Amino acid sequence: MPLPKRTISLLPAEGLLREYLLECAQHFPGLEIWITGGWVRDRLLDIPSSDLDEALNNITGRDFGKFLEAFSSRPDIQAKYHQKAIELGIPDARFSRFHILERNADKAKNLETAGGKLFGLDIDLVILRKEVYDGHSRAPEMQFGTPEEDAFRRDATVNSLFFHLERQEVVDLTGKGLDDLESRIMRTPLDPRQTFMDDPLRTLRLIRVGQSKSLPWPNTWPRAYWLLEHLLKAGSDIGKMIQCEANADFLWTMTAYAPFAGLRQIMLKQAVEEAAIAIRAPAKVFKLLESALKNFNSIRTIVDTIAGPPDKPPPRSLIGMAIRSWGVLWIAQVTYVLLAQSAYAPQTSSSTVSSVKEPQIKEELLEGPLLREILLFADFKGGRFLETALDGLVAWQFDHVDGGVEAAKAWLWRQQEQLGIPCDGQG
Repeated sequence: MPLPKRTISLLPAEGLLREYLLECAQHFPGLEIWITGGWVRDRLLDIPSSDLDEALNNITGRDFGKFLEAFSSRPDIQAKYHQKAIELGIPDARFSRFHILERNADKAKNLETAGGKLFGLDIDLVILRKEVYDGHSRAPEMQFGTPEEDAFRRDATVNSLFFHLERQEVVDLTGKGLDDLESRIMRTPLDPRQTFMDDPLRTLRLIRVGQSKSLPWPNTWPRAYWLLEHLLKAGSDIGKMIQCEANADFLWTMTAYAPFAGLRQIMLKQAVEEAAIAIRAPAKVFKLLESALKNFNSIRTIVDTIAGPPDKPPPRSLIGMAIRSWGVLWIAQVTYVLLAQSAYAPQTSSSTVSSVKEPQIKEELLEGPLLREILLFADFKGGRFLETALDGLVAWQFDHVDGGVEAAKAWLWRQQEQLGIPCDGQG
């Protein structure tokens, strides 16, 4: 695909529209007109566009639209531009009536916009503006702004490119739009976290625009989805485990938060809260995400251990006790960790996934089936030693899968001093 241009040569209808708008602008001292948004992006990509947003610096779209209606109704103006349109081969030289987009009085009535059709082109007249979010509402307060403020409020750098109508010049006020358009990536002008927290729908708009214009996101985020798709289709041990997991469907939602793993050390609680606000999903999903983030380092260590040299397998007790601490949804948590790692270290993650084998842990051992019988036998009434003794006994079961009650009792008494078990079973 050829590289996008950095200049725009106006087509006949666009050039005539420019001439007309600049003539009107002479009646408003200091007025500058900028074409903003999708038209600039598309024309730089050589994609036809007849939808133009005209941003004004010192008059509202409503007032300028009213003036255009009156100006275009003058017989001399109609005759002049009708003749020019014929000479340029523009079939539609009609001026449509401008419609006004009314705003509620408490939502900045002075920023009302107007829309209409000129020379076959759809135009919207707006004011350069900035958005102010109060943190309590997704609907921002609109205020008059500068070209820079208008550019940086937008959802993507490639949508922040402006065209100065009088100078016929593409202006990249973010300093990133032209380079990103050339590199064909979607990126937010400001911090993406704040951008999407202000308006989560921007995420969907960027996905739609990026898909339609072949402008992908930086590929760190999709890697997690690619890996999950691979795991669900592949015949690997980890893939089979995921498919047997009752909550496997939740992973598609959790994968969207793979990049959140980087926040677990400093703002785990906030990350989970923001995930819950941004996408409505069952509370179980966010509880699962919270558990996965809390257990992330432990899971990563165990996964790396399992993926180590096959001639040096780790003790079953090491794996079993870790799984037991993660909770019943441990398979989903392990999968999330693998997906999160793939977002930033795809090669390492792929090799790790391919070498991870299903842990040879009997599911029933996670509940410690011998505990009740042994504790009744020993007549333990409780005490400070009990938790340590229980953990030690469960670990012993993992390493002695075929060991029975008698063997477990014998081991427990041998460890009496080490585990701090009093002679009478009291603590």
